[in-house]
Amino acid sequence: MMKDQGIDASYYKAHRARQIAEKIVRGSPEDSYCYLHSWLDMLKEKNPGTYTAISTDDHNRFEFCFWSLGCWIRAFPRMRKVITHVLC
Repeated sequence: MMKDQGIDASYYKAHRARQIAEKIVRGSPEDSYCYLHSWLDMLKEKNPGTYTAISTDDHNRFEFCFWSLGCWIRAFPRMRKVITHVLC
């Protein structure tokens, strides 16, 4: 299709252009972490009883995030208890 339109581009050039376009549309992963606190606050606002936690290291870099929706927490006592054993 590119040759029909008179475009001559290598695979690498096309791949790099796609990466740049995705970064423009989606932003960088680092930028996404800036929105994590506000996203978790909205999650708690819209789902009463939700628990959230974010862990960072000594340099204030993201380590992990945990959340549990309020409906899951309320349903947990009524869940059927299953014990499993995983062999490694």
